[in-house]
Amino acid sequence: MALTKSGFFGRVLFEFLLMQLCCVLVGAPGAANARETVKIGILAYRSKPYTLAQWQPLVGVLKQAVPDREFAIEAFDFDELALSVASRQVDFVLTNPGHYIQLSKRNGLSAPLATLALNDRNPEQAITAFGGVIFSRADNTDIETLQDIKGKTVAVVSTEALGGYQLQAYEFQKLNGSLAQQAKLLPTGLPQDKVVQAVVNGQAAVGFVRTGVLEQMEREGKLDMLRIKLINRQNLPGYPLLLSTRLYPEWPFAAMPQIDENLARHVAAALFMLEENKPVTQAIGIHGFGVPADYTVISDLLRDMRMPPYDVVPSFTVRDIWLRYQWPLLAALLVSASFLLLTLKLLIVKRKLVVQQNMLLKQQQQLLESETFLRTLIHTLPDLIWLKNADGVYLACNPRFERFFGAEEHVIVGKTDYDFVDSELADAFREQDLLTMQTDAPSLTEKWVTFLDDGHRELLETRKIPMRDAAGEFVGVLGIGHDITEHKQAEEKLLLAASVFTHAREGILITDVDGRIIDINDTFTAITGYSREDVLHRNPRILKSDRQSKGFYAQMWAHLKENGEWSGELWNRRKNGQLYAEILTISAVCDAQGNTLHYVALFSDITPFKEYEQQLQRIAHYDALTSLPNRILLADRLRLAMTQAQRRGLQVAVVFLDLDGFKKVNDSYGHDMGDELLMTLSSRMKQALRESDTLARLGGDEFVAVLVDLPDTDACLPLLSRLLNAASQPVTYGALTMRVSASLGVSFYPQAEDIEADQLLRQADQAMYQAKMKGKNQYHLFDAE
Repeated sequence: MALTKSGFFGRVLFEFLLMQLCCVLVGAPGAANARETVKIGILAYRSKPYTLAQWQPLVGVLKQAVPDREFAIEAFDFDELALSVASRQVDFVLTNPGHYIQLSKRNGLSAPLATLALNDRNPEQAITAFGGVIFSRADNTDIETLQDIKGKTVAVVSTEALGGYQLQAYEFQKLNGSLAQQAKLLPTGLPQDKVVQAVVNGQAAVGFVRTGVLEQMEREGKLDMLRIKLINRQNLPGYPLLLSTRLYPEWPFAAMPQIDENLARHVAAALFMLEENKPVTQAIGIHGFGVPADYTVISDLLRDMRMPPYDVVPSFTVRDIWLRYQWPLLAALLVSASFLLLTLKLLIVKRKLVVQQNMLLKQQQQLLESETFLRTLIHTLPDLIWLKNADGVYLACNPRFERFFGAEEHVIVGKTDYDFVDSELADAFREQDLLTMQTDAPSLTEKWVTFLDDGHRELLETRKIPMRDAAGEFVGVLGIGHDITEHKQAEEKLLLAASVFTHAREGILITDVDGRIIDINDTFTAITGYSREDVLHRNPRILKSDRQSKGFYAQMWAHLKENGEWSGELWNRRKNGQLYAEILTISAVCDAQGNTLHYVALFSDITPFKEYEQQLQRIAHYDALTSLPNRILLADRLRLAMTQAQRRGLQVAVVFLDLDGFKKVNDSYGHDMGDELLMTLSSRMKQALRESDTLARLGGDEFVAVLVDLPDTDACLPLLSRLLNAASQPVTYGALTMRVSASLGVSFYPQAEDIEADQLLRQADQAMYQAKMKGKNQYHLFDAE
C-alpha cells in the first residue's frame, strides 16, 4: 500500500527517533564502528541484487583511493533510501535527480560531487543525460500519441520516480494538463522491470520507464522489442537510446552533511578517475563520472508540476514577483536609473558652475599668496635647490642645500663654490654652469658628494637650468640636486635579480594580478617549448593538461589568495602536446599596503622522477618476467576476495598451479627457452580466467589463481579445466615446439573454521601435490574435513 506524503514523513520521523534512542541505549561503541565503513546508498531502478552486483566493483576503486576507510554499497527503493538519508545511515547517495532534489531540501545533502556518465554499449561514448520512455504494446492500436493516454491505465514506478513517472507526466501536462486527473495510475514500485511486465501482461495500456531500461531488458532476454511500440518518439542526433521526452542531466552523486570535506574530495577524485579504469567501468556498465551538472532544470520541472518538495503552494513572496515580472521590473529600474542619472548629471553641471565662480573669486587671493607658497615649497622639497648668477655667485638656496655646505643661506648668498669646497670640485661645478649658459639648455650630471654638516655621502643627480625673467633676460643658473643613492642601489639589485631570473635552472613565470603572463625566463622555454612571444599576455592555462580537475585549480587559487603562496605537484602539457610533471611554487608579490601586484611561479620538471616512481611501483607489485601480480599483490587481492566473499555470501577458490615437466624444458633448451615458455603460458592461463579473477606468479613454474564470486565449489570446475587446457597446449618458438602440463590444487573459502590467507595457500599447495601424485595434468580439491 502506498504511503501518503504526510504518512511517509511521519514514518520517517518515527523510525529516525527510534533509531537514535537505540543508539543511546546500546552506547557509543556501536556508533563508532558504524563510522568505520563508508556506506553508499544507490537507488535501485532495476532489482536490488542487480544493482548491488553492478556497482560492487566501485568498492575496490574507492578502497584503493582511500585505503584507510572501508566502503560498502547498499541498494534501496525510494522509501528505504529516504529513510536511510533521514536517519544518517548512509554517507553518500547516488539517485535520480528528482529524488536528489527532494532529499537535499529535506536532509541537507551536499551539492553534487559528480554526475554519472553512461555508455550504452559503446565504451567510448559518454551519455550524461537521460529522459523518459512512453510505450504500449505493439498490438494496441488505440494509443498512438500523448493525447491517446487519456482515460487509460498507466503503469508507473511511483509518482516520486523522476524517470519512471515525472518526466513523462510533464510532457503530457504541457499539452493536456494533469495526467493524474486524466488517467488511472498503476504504481508498480521498483524495479522498473515491473512496469514493462505490467504492460506486456495487459495489466496496463501504457508504461513509463527511464531511458535504457527497454534496451537492457532486451539484452538480458527479458523483452522482445517487437511486442512494444514507442509513444512520442524523440529523434535526437547522436543519442543512442529510445526516448519520448526531452533530456535531463544524469544521476548526481552527493555527500551527506556528516561527511568531512577531505573524504568527499578523495571520493570525488576517485569517481573522476574512473573513466581511465576501463575494467571497472565496463564491469559496472558505465562510462564514468563527470563534473557536476546543473540540476536547475529538474527543480523547475518539479516546481511546475507541484511535485515534492514543491507540492505545498508557497505564500506569495518577493521572489515570486521577481521570477514572474523580472523583465518589466528590470525595464522600470532602467528607466528610473536613467532619470536619476540625468538628474545627477544636471546637479554635477550646476556644481561645476558654482565651483568655477568660487575659483574666480579666489584667484586674486591665490596670486597674492603664490610667492609665499613657492618659497615655502622650495624650502620643503627634499632636493637641493640653489640659484647662481652668471659669475657663479649664489643668489638663493634652500635648507637642504644649507646642509651640503654646512652653512645657513645668509652666509652662502654672495659667495661662490670656492668658498666652501676644494678647488677640484669647485672647478667641476663651474664647468657645468658654463656649459649650461653656453648651450642655453638644461644639463644633467651624476656625482658622489660629501655633506659638510655631518660628513655623509650621497649620489646626486644634478640638473642645471638656465633661468630667465619675464622679459627674457638671463637671471642665472638654477640648480636642482636629487638624491638617487637608494635608486642606484635598487637598480643594482634589479640587475642582479634580472641575472638570476635569466640564468635560473628553474622555470620562472611572472603574471599580473589578473593572471596574464608578462615575462618568462629561458628555462621556462626549455621545459615547455613555448617562447616568450607564444605566451606573452596569455593565461597560464595554455599549459593545462586536464589531468587536474576544476576543483583542484579552484582550491589552489583559494589557498594562494588566502596565504599568498601555494606549492605542490601537477601535470602540464608542453607546446608539442607532451605531458610533463612539475613541482610548482606560486608566490604573490604585494605592495606596501598588502595589495597583490604580481604572481611569480617557479617550477621544475620532475617527469623523470615520476616515471621512476611508477617503475618502482610496478617492480614492487608485478613479476618482472610475466607481468603477472607477484606475492605481495596476490596477498592483497586474496584478502580482499575473502572479505567480499563473507559480505556477499559467495565462495573464493585458491588454485595452486605447478607446471609438469618444466625442469626438463630448462635442462634441454636452456633458461631463455624456459622464460619464453613461461611468458606464453602465463598469457594463455590469464585469458582462460575471468576479468574478476587473479593469476599471480610465485616464482619458477609456480602460479596461484584466485577465483571469486563462486556460488558453490562446482562453479570453479570449468575454470580449472580451462587452466589445464591452457597449460597443456604446445608452445612453438621458431622450429622448436615445447609442451608441458600442469597440476592444480584447490582450496575454498569460507570454511567451517576461521582460516587465514596463508593457510588457504598451504592447503592449495598440499592439494597440488596430491594431483601430481595421481599422475599430473589434473586437479585435486582440498578436503577441509
